[in-house]
Amino acid sequence: MKHHSHIRSLLLPWLELTLDAQRQQLVEEHLKGCETCRKYFDAMSATLLPSQDSSPTALGADPYLPTRIRAMAE
Repeated sequence: MKHHSHIRSLLLPWLELTLDAQRQQLVEEHLKGCETCRKYFDAMSATLLPSQDSSPTALGADPYLPTRIRAMAE
């Protein structure tokens, strides 16, 4: 299970293409063979990636929320 948590910690950098080539390939190979981590990635990416639904009733994340929180904390 430790290997899986290591792979999961690399998923966001993998998605952002910020890993070196060796780690990028490691994650890709692991996701091909590990259904558990692939399901985890699917759930994570469904939450983090923009929705394909562009209808006006679709809820989306507020892109200015981090800035507003920082301003409130100051």
